[in-house]
Amino acid sequence: MKQLSIVLMVLAFFAQVLLAQPEKSEMPQKDKPAKEEKAMPQDKAADKKMPMQEMKTDAPAEEMAPPAPLNDPWTKWIVGEWEGETKSNGGNSKEWMKIEIALGDQFCVMHLKSTMTSISDEGLKMWNMTREHAEEMMKTPYQGMGLLTFDPKTGETIGYWFDSWRGAYQGRGKLEGSKETVNWSGPMGTSVRTTEKLNENEMRMTFKETMPNGIVAEGSGVMRRKK
Repeated sequence: MKQLSIVLMVLAFFAQVLLAQPEKSEMPQKDKPAKEEKAMPQDKAADKKMPMQEMKTDAPAEEMAPPAPLNDPWTKWIVGEWEGETKSNGGNSKEWMKIEIALGDQFCVMHLKSTMTSISDEGLKMWNMTREHAEEMMKTPYQGMGLLTFDPKTGETIGYWFDSWRGAYQGRGKLEGSKETVNWSGPMGTSVRTTEKLNENEMRMTFKETMPNGIVAEGSGVMRRKK
């Protein structure tokens, strides 16, 4: 009996040792052999990290081509060199303007020089300056240049204007018959400018400018073809 008791104790000891061992599924990850990954080609690995979108090349050819050059009657008429006078509630000025066609005949490029010849009392109040200051300013002409064209989708006039006061303006409007009206906006406020064809060699230009302080300047003048 004593020997049987010893054998049973030994079996019980081994049973406890076996029950204390972790199952295969519970073995720590570090004890598991690392799974070998199949090497990927370098270009495939890059695609896996950052997939590239294919460039669409099925767009119609005409969508990727520039619009047809400006060849309309209005553009043909307005290109040239012009000069004239403008009268406004702020005073009078002498104007010079040259319009060329450029950038593959897609834009009209306008150059303008305006020299004040007189300034009214209303103009002094409008610009908050003395007579002496105004006379000094009149010695330096205002200069500007801009680009104008027609929106190829809507037919509207679109324009960009830059001047010697470091102003930058954007304009949008429309051409109706012999009159083009453009609404401009920029650092000096907003303005509506109209160019009207009177005949082959004359145009009338009118403007109404609303400054940020609410003051309104308006006037008109006639320009005549020089060349």
